[in-house]
Amino acid sequence: MDFAEIREYPLLIELEEADLQSIHPYLRKHTFSDGMVILKQGQVSEIFHIILSGEVEVYLENERNILIANLKRGHFVGEMSCLTGNRVSATVQAAGTVQTVSMPRQGILLLMDRSASFRKHMIEAMVKRIQES
Repeated sequence: MDFAEIREYPLLIELEEADLQSIHPYLRKHTFSDGMVILKQGQVSEIFHIILSGEVEVYLENERNILIANLKRGHFVGEMSCLTGNRVSATVQAAGTVQTVSMPRQGILLLMDRSASFRKHMIEAMVKRIQES
């Protein structure tokens, strides 16, 4: 994964070169096929995913699955469990082919420490999700 490619990733587009270099070792690109589970409700996960392409369905698993969101390029999933260490609150499943880039907890904490704009974006998004739930 080269810097030119990373520079095009949602959420990472506006980062300074030094910030990109600092998180580069933490970034992993993934491809998920239709129906593959990216994050499973109830699992412990320290991985945060940014959706690069495709669409994911986010749903609560009960007696009957309850769809709560469809997310596309630029959205991210797993940030709450990644940052807090709590279990994943909803299942995230690929709806068609999906590509993501992921970062473990160490990478996201480093980036939040280094980049005020990234930190602000993450906090605002998490507050919005909490309000909507």
